[in-house]
Amino acid sequence: MLSNLFDEYSLNARVRPALLALLSPTIFSYLAFPQLYNVLAGAISIFVVFGLVTALAHFSRSAGRSAEKKLFSAWGGKPTTIMLRHKDVGIDPTTRTRYHAFLAEKIDRWVAPTEEDELNDSRMADQLYDSAVRWLLEYTRDKKRYPILFKENISYGFRRNCYGIKWLAVILALIPAIVVVVDLLVQNVSIVSVGELTTWVSICFSVVLFTWWAFIVRAEWVRDAAKAYAVRLLAACETDGRT
Repeated sequence: MLSNLFDEYSLNARVRPALLALLSPTIFSYLAFPQLYNVLAGAISIFVVFGLVTALAHFSRSAGRSAEKKLFSAWGGKPTTIMLRHKDVGIDPTTRTRYHAFLAEKIDRWVAPTEEDELNDSRMADQLYDSAVRWLLEYTRDKKRYPILFKENISYGFRRNCYGIKWLAVILALIPAIVVVVDLLVQNVSIVSVGELTTWVSICFSVVLFTWWAFIVRAEWVRDAAKAYAVRLLAACETDGRT
């Protein structure tokens, strides 16, 4: 159903992080309150019909972009820009020179900064690199021509957006445990059937999700995908232009 409403990138990089965040309380509701199955199924249909899934996708994207700005600042710039700098060791000097030459040939009035330019005015040099990367992004829009790059872009977008909604997802993952604890500790409160196996299966599932969100979805996890995407994007500067 969702694949008919969203393109491949939006579905995998924007919608799925949001749905993954909602997975824990959804499964808990289904297992702990099986009588709500039809209500949940109807609610999901309403979500799709009235565009709430689209709203979730936009929220995921917005949170991811906001987190991205902070990450780039912490990393010292965009990974692509960093790799184009002469002082970076992520790409060997020969390959970097070849990339610079390709960009200078393709982009009107663009000249690659020299090492001296970077030392004298690093901000201006980064602006030139950023401009070249923006051009390269447009140059590689064709996902059929650049399938590997497209997949790396999806991977990075998914991780970035997961990181953007991380703490909301952590809270949502804790909801089942909170409900059970309240049920156990507060007298005269009976929210769920604590003795039911399905309730504890749901709790275990929530613990797994909480662990993933809290300890896997980290800045370095995002950076790993960002570097992989940057490498493939810059590889489009090679002779045949296919990555």
